[in-house]
Order: sequence, then C-alpha cells, then structure tokens
Amino acid sequence: MKKLFSLLLVCGALCTLASCEKDNDHPEPETNRFVLSGKNYSNFTVSVTKDELNKGNYGICVRPAEDNTMALWLECSMQHDGVSLDLTKVDPLLAAEDYEGWYWAIYVEKLNETESLLEGWGGSEDSLLGMAGDILYIKSLNSDHTQFEIRCKLTDPEKRSLVFYYKGNVTLATE
Repeated sequence: MKKLFSLLLVCGALCTLASCEKDNDHPEPETNRFVLSGKNYSNFTVSVTKDELNKGNYGICVRPAEDNTMALWLECSMQHDGVSLDLTKVDPLLAAEDYEGWYWAIYVEKLNETESLLEGWGGSEDSLLGMAGDILYIKSLNSDHTQFEIRCKLTDPEKRSLVFYYKGNVTLATE
C-alpha cells in the first residue's frame, strides 16, 4: 500500500511539473487585441477585400466598434503569407526583379480626414519604417480566405504605437 501511495505521489508531481513547463514554454497570445497608442479597442470587425485577393494581395480593414470614425489597414502581397516581416527593414520583395505587386503597408486613418494617425510602409526608398521588434504577420488559415491569423506591432518616433493580434473569421468585402 505504501509503494502504491508513493508511486501515485510521484506521478502527480511529474504531471504538475510537466503542466507548468508546458505553460511557460508556449504561452498563448491574447486574441482579439487592438491597442492604439495605449487605448484598448476590445470590440472590432475584420474584413478582407475580396477584389484584392483576386490580384494576389491582402487588403485587411479593422474597424473598432468603439470609434466608427477610424480604420486600421494592413496591406501586403499574398507572397508574405505566413512570414513575419521585420518592419525596421524595407520589404524584401523590393529585391525581386520585375515584381509589381503590393509591398507591406500599415496605417490607421480617421475616416474623411487626409492625415493618418499612424503609418508605416516598406516598399520604397523613402519608406516609413518601425522600431526594433515591430512585425507584421498575416496568415490565411483556409483556402477560401475567411479565417486569418494576424499579428502586428508598429511604433513610430512620435510615440504612437499599435499592437494588434487576431485569429478567427473575417468578412470578405468588396471595395
């Protein structure tokens, strides 16, 4: 009986250690997160422009329910699918000879205004690049492009910042 109790005690301890180790090694990212310059937008919609998909581009629009005068746009070529783009560098597709598609671009705009709240792009010599650690990751999770995983972090020198993470269904929209 003592041996059985000791064996059960050791098994329980090993299971507890394995569970803690697993949680520490691979923490799950927080889903549905949209933070712009310290303000959290907890309720938003995500749509992908259907016409751009047909041209080989991801045109993604995020609209927070808390502020219907604002939109976040994430744009890049479908060639970037599943690639973590370093936003401190110009788009790697610039090196591709004869490439004529989209390069990465991120901007937050106030609708009906000409000035953006935050922007960055990596497709020209005068690119607006981010700071160390800034990334854009877009991955379509199915063949009909109705589910995506999207991660974005962008910081500009004026201390504006964007942190966005979403994994789930999107709406296909026309332009």
